[in-house]
Amino acid sequence: MAREKSAPGGQKIRRVAFYVRVSTEGQARVAEGSLKNQEQMLASELRRRNAGGAWGRLVGSYVDGGFSGSSIDRPEFKRLLADVERGAIDAIFFTELSRLSRSLKDFLGIFEFTQQHNCDRFASRPKSTPLLPSPIWSCAS
Repeated sequence: MAREKSAPGGQKIRRVAFYVRVSTEGQARVAEGSLKNQEQMLASELRRRNAGGAWGRLVGSYVDGGFSGSSIDRPEFKRLLADVERGAIDAIFFTELSRLSRSLKDFLGIFEFTQQHNCDRFASRPKSTPLLPSPIWSCAS
């Protein structure tokens, strides 16, 4: 596990992971498509958070191209959760809730799991997903 670094003043620099997903192989094959766009949005959000000082550093991207959000049985998603469990990730960035799951039950399990492992979740577009009411999002990030 990578050793945590501290910003000036002793504040912890978060180890950030990006999670991106599209549902179909066709979407995954588009050169300027959704996967690349999602990563660019997440990188922009990380740069924005770092603008005021060292907030976090990217430790990896987890990309599931061609996997539905109706199941959490996705190879990169499983690898992401394993890395959270072993303490290698402090924060997960994703564009919207539906990238993690399209199931409220699964999302609540993910939320609980990440809380147990002191891993924060950040959606770059939290209001674009109608699955959960806004107050839950204020707790999620």
